[in-house]
Amino acid sequence: MADRTALAESSQALFCAIADYIGATKTNKIFDTKKYKDYTSFRSVVGAKTLKESFKRIETPGVSSSDIEKFLNSDIPWYTSSILIAKKLVNDINKIDPDLSIAAKGFQKLFYLRGDDDVMGNIEGLFKIANKSGYKSQAKFGNVNKWSPADIYLASNKAKKIISEELKNAKPKVYTFQDLNIVTSDLIDSGDLLPLSLKKVTKTDVRLQKVNFDRKDEIKVIKNISMKDVTDWKPYKKVKYGKKAETRDMRIFLKTGGEIKLRHDPSAKRFVAEAIFDKAEARGGSIGSIKVFCEILKFVDPALARKILADYEAGEKKYFKALEKIEYLRKDKKRFDFERGAISAIYIINAIMPDLKRFFKNNPKDKANQFLKLMFEYITSRTPLSGKFVIAK
Repeated sequence: MADRTALAESSQALFCAIADYIGATKTNKIFDTKKYKDYTSFRSVVGAKTLKESFKRIETPGVSSSDIEKFLNSDIPWYTSSILIAKKLVNDINKIDPDLSIAAKGFQKLFYLRGDDDVMGNIEGLFKIANKSGYKSQAKFGNVNKWSPADIYLASNKAKKIISEELKNAKPKVYTFQDLNIVTSDLIDSGDLLPLSLKKVTKTDVRLQKVNFDRKDEIKVIKNISMKDVTDWKPYKKVKYGKKAETRDMRIFLKTGGEIKLRHDPSAKRFVAEAIFDKAEARGGSIGSIKVFCEILKFVDPALARKILADYEAGEKKYFKALEKIEYLRKDKKRFDFERGAISAIYIINAIMPDLKRFFKNNPKDKANQFLKLMFEYITSRTPLSGKFVIAK
């Protein structure tokens, strides 16, 4: 069976298709989690014909209809979230753009896609070409999800055709993010495309938040990002197994609420700058690469960025050598994880955190805040080159 993320996103695609098929009036009656508390009771009222037609309207490669139904039967929170988001969408999608509408009974023109080739696959192909075209105004996108974190796409046959043609004609080193953003923006404006980023919801007050539709709106959000405080990180000192040691991460708290946590993930063997925002602020995310982190930092402090990257890479070599020496402990998972965490802290964290601590604590705050703003816009896909998308939350 597919992983839980794929199942959750595919389930949302199904419920959006059901809402489209039966229309807003009927959706408002039966998309009721108080009356139909689980998928089994919902399935009985929506009917086999509606489900059959709705499954035809979704494309979720690698996730079958039986996979989706098994998941919905076993995961009440995601069943509830799928119901609430689809209900909000059928009623308010036209507020995103007047040409987007699925309120009438019967399918309009949209299909509901998760991981398909014609839209998501081809958009990723265009992204890869644009990402190689060369741009120096911001840090390079690590992957397509940093350009746009859309989990599912609503798209018409017209959108499929136009995106396919765009990919055929896109020339390497010539095709840019401006080109990609124009084609996706035009399709959204004509009601033929909607990139949708999903956040699990539990309450009925679902919000549809437009991102990158108006640059002025994103600037308003970004300019409020500033540092409130930073934890007093101390160098890690090895302790005996089972004893409590110094924390291995550094946390930067934001005035708007939330935080950015800097750490090394020894299980994934990578540096992570993880953003955890208050629910009203933005979808969280992370930078999972020391190179991207330093590429952003170089816009504020080039010398420090070079030093952090060099120290990290030198420490990482020592880390991997030390890791080889504890391989014999893998049978004892708790002990292995403890020792692996310790060498991560000694060779990597202790090498880079002193400089980062000085940067956040001793520098003028405007410099630290500038860096936080750049990280925030990258993590939340709000850079000037990011694509339009809508967050359902």
